[in-house]
Amino acid sequence: MQTELRQGDWRDPDAANVTTVAKAYSLLRTIMGTAVEDGLIRRNPCQIKNGGTVNTPERPTATVSDVFAIADASQPRYRALVLLGAFCALRWGELVALRRRDVDVEAGMIRRRSVSELNSGKHLYKAPKSEAGKRSVAIPRSILPVVFTHMEQFAEPGADGRVFVGAKGATPRPNHFNGLWDPGGADLSAHLGEP
Repeated sequence: MQTELRQGDWRDPDAANVTTVAKAYSLLRTIMGTAVEDGLIRRNPCQIKNGGTVNTPERPTATVSDVFAIADASQPRYRALVLLGAFCALRWGELVALRRRDVDVEAGMIRRRSVSELNSGKHLYKAPKSEAGKRSVAIPRSILPVVFTHMEQFAEPGADGRVFVGAKGATPRPNHFNGLWDPGGADLSAHLGEP
């Protein structure tokens, strides 16, 4: 069996967990290497060339048209979320932590000051991990009308009002949002490069 493994590809290319197998093999090879260094074994038995590597195809990148298609397929209250996430390079936690005071539609700027993280099922709002995380981001002129409309129709009132809030008043969660693309349930997650 050892010869057979060395001669051919020892991983099943059709298996769904090829990456997991490669990572497990890499870990095992490292453990065995440590055992050799510690004098517990004479030779590392993990000798399969490139056994810990896997060829992962590059994730697709959404085009500008794809982003607008995703935004259009989303519920109206989430259209600005999609566009700001894509064109302002804001992560989920940054988007759902935005408050009215952070969004200056007149100047076309977002001043990111906090991040939302889930902890035990509840959102925690906290400062970014570093000062570099506190940054201002320009909103492209092409999406400013969408952001303006969103602020008028969907954002909570007051300077501390949340910019993105669900229909029932909750802060959106990624797992809930993924099911809200459109009434027909079109799966557009491929456009975002998600597995």
